[in-house]
Amino acid sequence: QALASYTLGKSLDNMSSDVVPSVPSYRFDPDGDWGPSDFDVRHTFGAGVTYAIPAVESSRAWRIITGGWSVDAVITARSAPPVNVVMGTTVFGVSNALRPDLVPNTPVYVDDATVPGGWQFNRAAFVAPPLEANGNPLRQGTLGRNALRGFAMGQVDLALRRDVPIRAGVRAQLRVEAFNLFNQVSFAM
Repeated sequence: QALASYTLGKSLDNMSSDVVPSVPSYRFDPDGDWGPSDFDVRHTFGAGVTYAIPAVESSRAWRIITGGWSVDAVITARSAPPVNVVMGTTVFGVSNALRPDLVPNTPVYVDDATVPGGWQFNRAAFVAPPLEANGNPLRQGTLGRNALRGFAMGQVDLALRRDVPIRAGVRAQLRVEAFNLFNQVSFAM
């Protein structure tokens, strides 16, 4: 048996939560905040497979030993969720964070074998937006809300099982399962 599904989705908004924080009005710009939702995952693939291993029919003993075995697999893959890059601080739930300006002609992602996943955001690609005389930012930065993407996710779960007949109509099931068989990292999912 096999079952597979693929979903292509897109979700845009200017605030993904129902919570309206109390922050200065210069931080709110519905048009400037329009972008991918926090939960926007463009591609999602899922599959499940069950294979009943045929018993060896050469003798009753082989039929008993090799009968009732099955292999199950669940495969999940998703594209990366959005990441909202901000600069500033958050203290007791009150945010003083703003999106930064993008530095022209500077790569946003850099390869780095020393970090999980093998790459990271390039800090040199972002600078703080200009400040007014009182030290308040004049505007949000040029980087859009949720403009960058994090890590994609892929995972395989595998099970080997055997149904053992106890008596008529009663069976026991023995299972060995491995979740995330290939030990793939899954950040923020």
